[in-house]
Amino acid sequence: MPNAREAVEALRAVADLRVVSARGEAARPPTERWLARHLGWTPPLYLRPSWRETSAQYKARVLRELAPVAHVEDDPHTAAWAAEFVPLVVLVDWPRNRWLEGSNIRRASDPLEAAEIVREALSQTLGGRRTVPAWTSD
Repeated sequence: MPNAREAVEALRAVADLRVVSARGEAARPPTERWLARHLGWTPPLYLRPSWRETSAQYKARVLRELAPVAHVEDDPHTAAWAAEFVPLVVLVDWPRNRWLEGSNIRRASDPLEAAEIVREALSQTLGGRRTVPAWTSD
């Protein structure tokens, strides 16, 4: 995604960033290599242990465990589910998710804008205290 690296760096400056991906655990080595190559580091990575959970089920379960203050997503179904228990969900806009709205869902045009929304929310609600937003990918 354009601006993803810049967005990750912006979030790392204010938060403990975690990546939650619906990729299977068997994909860990290539996923970690990809993250290192494209982001310049390998964040803590949560991968789906079994195909028995759908992507949205897995992410919802892990997000409940992590209890992030914010979550950045592009899948509307996962975002809707996360919005039930995550205080702020930032939805990276694209045609497939434009129907989704919610009181704690903010829309961003790209990852860099999503990072700015999270940074702003953290500074307003937490006084700049470091916390754990989760960034997910399929």
